[in-house]
This record gives sequence, C-alpha cells and structure tokens, in this order.
Amino acid sequence: MSRFTRLLFGPAGIFVLAVVLRIGLMIGQQTHRTEDKYRGRPPGWETGRIAAHLAQGRGYSMSLDQFGPKPPTPTAWLAPLYPAVFAGVFCVCGVYTPTSIVVIYSVQILLSAWTAVLLYCLGREVCSRPVGLLAASMFAAWPPAVSFPVNIIWATTLFTALSVWLVLLLYRQAGGAGRAHAVLIGVVMALLLLAEPAVALFLPAAAIWLIGRRGRPALTHVLLIAATTAVLVAPWLYRDYVVLGKLVPIKSNLGHELFIGNHPEATGFYRRSSIIARRVLDEPTRARLATADETEMTRILGERAVRWIRQDPGRFAVLTARRAWWFWRLKFDTRWHTLIDRRSVWRWLRWADEVSQDGLLILAYLGAVFGLKRRAGVGVVVLYLLTYPIPYYVTHVDIPRYRFPVVPLVMLLAAYALVEGVRYLRRRRRVAMPAPASTDGSGRA
Repeated sequence: MSRFTRLLFGPAGIFVLAVVLRIGLMIGQQTHRTEDKYRGRPPGWETGRIAAHLAQGRGYSMSLDQFGPKPPTPTAWLAPLYPAVFAGVFCVCGVYTPTSIVVIYSVQILLSAWTAVLLYCLGREVCSRPVGLLAASMFAAWPPAVSFPVNIIWATTLFTALSVWLVLLLYRQAGGAGRAHAVLIGVVMALLLLAEPAVALFLPAAAIWLIGRRGRPALTHVLLIAATTAVLVAPWLYRDYVVLGKLVPIKSNLGHELFIGNHPEATGFYRRSSIIARRVLDEPTRARLATADETEMTRILGERAVRWIRQDPGRFAVLTARRAWWFWRLKFDTRWHTLIDRRSVWRWLRWADEVSQDGLLILAYLGAVFGLKRRAGVGVVVLYLLTYPIPYYVTHVDIPRYRFPVVPLVMLLAAYALVEGVRYLRRRRRVAMPAPASTDGSGRA
C-alpha cells in the first residue's frame, strides 16, 4: 500500500472528507445568513443567550421566561462548558454577528470531523482496521451526521466527540495503560459532565467494567479517575451552591424536564411547560411559577412530577417504555429541502435517510449481539448505549439532538456487523468451492 493510499484511507483522509462535506453543506444552506435562518430568534437558544451575557460581562446568567418575562438572573440551567466556548467566540468576533456564527459552526465542523477520526481509532483497536475505516467513513459522509453540526448550535457536537474519545480511552486503559492515562480519562470525564451531565450514569458503569476487565490492579486507576473528575467538577458545584443557595448536580433543570414528560396529560413527547401548566396546574401554582426564581420553579415542577408518578406508577412505566422506543426511532432531519428545488427528489432523499437510519439500528443490534458473543471488545460500547439514554427515558423525547451522541457508536456496531458478515460469507464460499480435480489418480492435480 502506497503512502498516498494510506493517507487517503486513513485518519487524514477521513478528516478531510468530513470537513469538506460539512463546509459544502454549510455554504449550500447559507448558514452564515442569520437574518434568514433564524428569523429574529438568536441562534443557540439558551446556549447563545448565556454566552452573550458572558461576553457582555453580565456573568453566567439568563432570563427564564417559561412562565412569563423575567430579568436575567444567575443560572445553572445549562452545563457551563459549551456556553463558555460560545462566549469565547463572541468575545473575538462579536455577539450574534454573521462572523461569530460562521466561526462557531466551523468549530462544530472540526469537532465532528475529529469524531470521525476517533471513531476510526476506536474501531481499529476494538475490532479491526476495516471496521474502523467503515464506521468512520459512514460518520463522515452520512447525511444526518453531515447536517447536524452546521444546523444546530448546541453542546451536542462537542459532547459526541468527547463521548467517543472517552470510550476509546477506557478501552486502552483496560488494555494496560498507566496512571497518566487514568488522569486523562478523569479530565475527559469531567469535560463530559460539564458539557452534559446525562452521561453521569455511564461513568460508574464504566468503572465497574474497567475493574472487571483488569481486576484488582484497576482499583487504583479507578480511584485516580474519580479523584481527577471530582477535582475538576467541584468548582462549578461550589459556584452553584454560592450563587443559587443550594447544591445543584451541574444543571438545575431536572425538575422542569421531569415535569414536561410526566403529568396527567403526558404522551412521552416534548411540549412547552407553560402550555402543560395551563392545562394541569391550578391558578395559584401558575402564579407562583410566574414569579419564582430558577431554584423554586424547578422544585415546584419536580415535586408535581414525582407526585404524579407515585399516584400512577403504571402509567409512568408505560410512558417510560414509549420514550425508550421513540428515543431510538426518532429521525434526524437533514434539511435537503434547503438545497433541492424539486420536491420529488427531496422526498426520495428523505425516505432514503429514514430507511438508512432504521437499517443502521438493525445492523447495530446484530453487531452488539455478535460482538458480545465473540467477546470482541464491544462491551464498553454497548454499556454506553444502554446507560446514556436513561435520563431521557424518564423525562421526555422528541428532540433528536438528545440521540445524536449515540450515532457514532451505533455506526461502529453496524460496521462490525457488516464486516463480519462479509467475512462469514467469504468463508462459506470457500468451504463450498469444490476441490481441484485430480489428473493422475494420485490425488495431485
């Protein structure tokens, strides 16, 4: 294999492919034209509003207007990592300027391309080089993965890259890496928690998996990982305690999210909390919510959600099962209609996208079953896919960005199923081929 071929079908080629496709889509969709794309709404939703306040010297604050207009106040509504990144771009390029939006999309493009490279490394080490190459190529070129970082400004792109990196580091740690590597895992875990604490359930499960793989020698490394993570996360927890007057588990909106998905009229899908409140809460409670600060608002809504769950646990179980089903069934919108005028072509492409998403899930399931049966090293990948979605199973779904972080690992398992399937068919074909005919009666051709 020549040097050029190794570059083309290696991490460098995958990175370039991913960047080129995402930049092409960003230009084709005119992402930088914020006045057309957002129609007066600031990009980034809560992330952008917090970032703007940070860049303007107003601190980590936001106006919580779910139940009525309120002045900006200190907040812990979102984890701090990505608003800080967004604020850094605002400080350099201006707040909500076309340049700043293009820059933040460019950052997300690079993070998404880096995710493809990490996926290549993970597939190569856990399974084989063909699996890594196929999975990374799929992520680099699959339309929903191309579209996501140039259409949605959120912590998801960064969180996805860090998740794949963490799984790769854990696998290497199980293979015999030392204490310095364990510290690096602790740093990545802390960054993940400060980007999106929904991953918290995966971390103890990963520690148990690591101990199971390496035995007693892993205990020291697990303690080192936990200590590093705690030291890096503690300043944010202290800040929340001082500013909000209570200990907050990184984000303060758990009660709000729990209420959205659990109330007498809940369907399992997202609906604005203000609309739900008008239908299921009494007037005095709504009046309290209109004036309550962030801490009190989430406490009231959380208590109402827990009360309803206790009153009707059977209904909660049904909603949880429905949310678990739809978490994996939700489709990503690749927004082809912004590039293609012919509706018939756009509808065909959208149908192809939906079929490919279902096909990936089926292949990933087969890859997980075969990989676990053959002890191919996919255990930590499956563990992430099992634990990460749990917070969304008990709150609400219908927002595809919640599911995007699992896409690279789903592709890894799907690629494993495809590669192993091809190898199996080749072996069967060789077995079925007849032996060469003998010409001299001695068994030699």
